[in-house]
Amino acid sequence: MSNPPIALVYSPEDRNGKKTRSRHRRRPCFVSNSVKAKTHSTPRAHQSPFARENSRAATFESYRALLQGIAYRMLGSVAEAEDIVQETYLKWDQTDTQTIANARAWLVTVCSRLSIDRLKSARARRERYVGPWLPEPLLVEESSPADQLAIDDSVSTALLYTLERLSPAERAAFLLHDVFSYGYEEIASILDKTPAACRKLVSRARAAARERKPKFETDPQLHRRLMESFLDAARQGDLAALESLLAQDATLVSDGGGKAFAARKVLQGVAIISKFFVTTSKQAAQSGNVYAHRPTWYNGAPGLIIYENEIPVSAINIHVSENRIQGFFIHRNPDKLATFAR
Repeated sequence: MSNPPIALVYSPEDRNGKKTRSRHRRRPCFVSNSVKAKTHSTPRAHQSPFARENSRAATFESYRALLQGIAYRMLGSVAEAEDIVQETYLKWDQTDTQTIANARAWLVTVCSRLSIDRLKSARARRERYVGPWLPEPLLVEESSPADQLAIDDSVSTALLYTLERLSPAERAAFLLHDVFSYGYEEIASILDKTPAACRKLVSRARAAARERKPKFETDPQLHRRLMESFLDAARQGDLAALESLLAQDATLVSDGGGKAFAARKVLQGVAIISKFFVTTSKQAAQSGNVYAHRPTWYNGAPGLIIYENEIPVSAINIHVSENRIQGFFIHRNPDKLATFAR
């Protein structure tokens, strides 16, 4: 079966059941667990083989967005998430689905376990990565006015970066419970653990998330104002203005992967981060290259893409807390910037 473009579904229903906006695009998705199991009007026993095959494919496609959302949050890579979803489909296609009582539970279990296995192998590769590793940007194309979009912390660069410090099992349990609203009994079945063990996994993951990531501000207008002010101050080399925008314990994570200039270590503190931006802005101004920027919504929040001679060279995402910029997450690796090419 071919792999059709993935429908993007932006939080069709929040965890309290409140309806939000839904949009469909040809981009990777991030969704809540609001996709419900579907029933079939024709009893399986009375369906022809052709009808059963169509029903099998249709059932899988109805959960593709959910599976993509789980796999991306687990792996932080759009390409690897798509691979996991395809592997899940192959297992689904090779199974007698008439023996499966709950298609949604079966598919989520397979997808989650495949993601855990893939993450274990990815850990070794990321340990050899040059400099900090950031999740691949998840670009969202939206036709609605920017001020109508809502920030989704569950797919934020800040959260996914924090989740890298968890074990695969902790990450899976945390995402399934806190993002996709699964109960501990369901998670126990998926991870092949006891409910008590899953509760401990989630508790440890929450503690790690709280320790490394303060409260996330969800006002997109505030994000934009701070991003615009930061850009103006950096252009003008206004060190005092830059410092006024940052939290005292602000951090900067820059991912160049050894393929582009980037800080090899996490920078921390108002002074060092402000000087970093002033220095790089001066170097850009003296380079003779033509620079442009474009506000872009990615990973559930407003971001900024910097173009050098019409080629994307930086993607900047910020983490806002208490009306200050708490963290910068900057993609410089050209392999991860391809999605922003004009």
